[in-house]
Amino acid sequence: MRTLILTVFLLSALLSFAQPVKRYGQLQVRGTQLTDSKGTPVVLRGMSFGWHIWHPRYYNGAAVRWLAQDWQCGVVRAAMGIEPERGYKDDSATAVTKVEAVVRGAIDAGIYVIVDWHSHNINRAEAKAFFTTMAQKWGRYPNIIWEIFNEPDHES
Repeated sequence: MRTLILTVFLLSALLSFAQPVKRYGQLQVRGTQLTDSKGTPVVLRGMSFGWHIWHPRYYNGAAVRWLAQDWQCGVVRAAMGIEPERGYKDDSATAVTKVEAVVRGAIDAGIYVIVDWHSHNINRAEAKAFFTTMAQKWGRYPNIIWEIFNEPDHES
């Protein structure tokens, strides 16, 4: 009986570790720290997929699942390129499809996903349209972390 209880406990602990969203809930910022839903500081570790236009073959649920399980990633970053050729401004439908595949994969895997508007220029109208659509579709999930402007520079 003791072995069974220990096995169940260890299995529960492993499953909890593998799904940080269940453990931490909706993340928030308090002062300068990222915290869980109760205000306890957390540290997330994970991978960035690189721009969707450069690494499109990795923008899928299987890659997210592999990173969550094999690498124990608690967060992945879907970096959507905006200006370069084949970026969001040239082909928004493909860009959104790629990012949404990673978002869905992260939700299914129980990990966080950073939705990165990866631009070095101000594209206010496009960003507003993108984040409005994404927030309406995915905003209810605690898995989502919004990166609304990557690497702001002299324009911002």
